[in-house]
Amino acid sequence: MSDPITSWRTYIDQLAWAKGSLDDAGYRAFLRAGSLGISEQVAFDEVICRIVDAGARPRIAKLQRQLASAYARAGSKAATGSVSSSYSSPAKWPAPDLDAIQRVISAGLGLYDLWEASPIHWNDGESHAEQIIDALFRGDPLLCTALAKDTFATKHREQWRGQLSARAYIVPNPMLSIEGLTQDGKKSQHRLEATGRRVYQVIEFDFQADHPLIAEWNASGNVRSIYRMKAAGVNLTDVREVLAYMAESARAARGPIRYALMEWNRVERPRIENRERVLGPGRNGT
Repeated sequence: MSDPITSWRTYIDQLAWAKGSLDDAGYRAFLRAGSLGISEQVAFDEVICRIVDAGARPRIAKLQRQLASAYARAGSKAATGSVSSSYSSPAKWPAPDLDAIQRVISAGLGLYDLWEASPIHWNDGESHAEQIIDALFRGDPLLCTALAKDTFATKHREQWRGQLSARAYIVPNPMLSIEGLTQDGKKSQHRLEATGRRVYQVIEFDFQADHPLIAEWNASGNVRSIYRMKAAGVNLTDVREVLAYMAESARAARGPIRYALMEWNRVERPRIENRERVLGPGRNGT
């Protein structure tokens, strides 16, 4: 007759240790371990190894809850209610390569370049949130959005229709379910567990204002922008007037500068088009 450990490992070798089935496999492994009287710590360590081998990151608190539940259900006398793990979750992201970032910022595209590269330009001052979301998320997927950082809710896309322009936050990937469990076992509509595969990657700028690269980027960015505008035949006097108009309009309207720019574009577009008809595209009378 084989010993309990051998019997248990023979059993768990038959379980599906693959993403999408790890929760079920882990619980079944714990349940069988409890029924065989195997030490909680032995079972806990083995399940963690199986999850890591499957290419997933073990959620220690969740596994501890599963272990306690399974051993209680099995009526195991081996239950102690105390397990620990030496597993250390790897960092999600590597340390930033400041030299590489500097090279990209110095020679890469600027915000204006990205705006110009967009196939669609809206200059009417209206919100186009619904059209943008329709283009980014086809069909009727579950979307998690929020008015503020602590008010997330998950609904189907069509249930959000007409409300998205007022919601400041959105998870950039569709959700798998309306609710998921937090590490404390509580239900939440904004959990990684309920988030689907990555569709879009959000790039954030997380350096503090006093970081030494900030002043350097500001200086090099301003100089680079000036040279680009001059090379494109932009009248820098017009640029100063535009910026002054934007600032004054934003102060007067107490609204975002981008709306002031849209208004300026609406008013000035006929004049610019007339200049281009007379002088040719890309010229403005300089």
